[in-house]
Amino acid sequence: MTFEECERRLGLLLRDQPQGTTAEFADYAIAFWTGNKLVYCFLREDGSGEIDEAFNPAAYLWEDLEPDFAAWVRAPHYHVRSVVVEWRTHQMPCSIGA
Repeated sequence: MTFEECERRLGLLLRDQPQGTTAEFADYAIAFWTGNKLVYCFLREDGSGEIDEAFNPAAYLWEDLEPDFAAWVRAPHYHVRSVVVEWRTHQMPCSIGA
């Protein structure tokens, strides 16, 4: 599966979810729909599950990310994060929304 195919599928699925829903596609990263675009974020390394910072998946080797994305597409699982709901009504931190 190409990055473009995966991103299109991810976007379509997230648009149909309630506000604040994130795609938990890896134990280290998530994605969510802002209403305009997909935002990808790393989770903190301390195991808290809190969002650390946004990242651009195109800046990484797709071969490294593809297995996690493909597994998620086969069996999507979501999580509603109150902080993402808040960002939909307030401004996201610049490290996340950039």
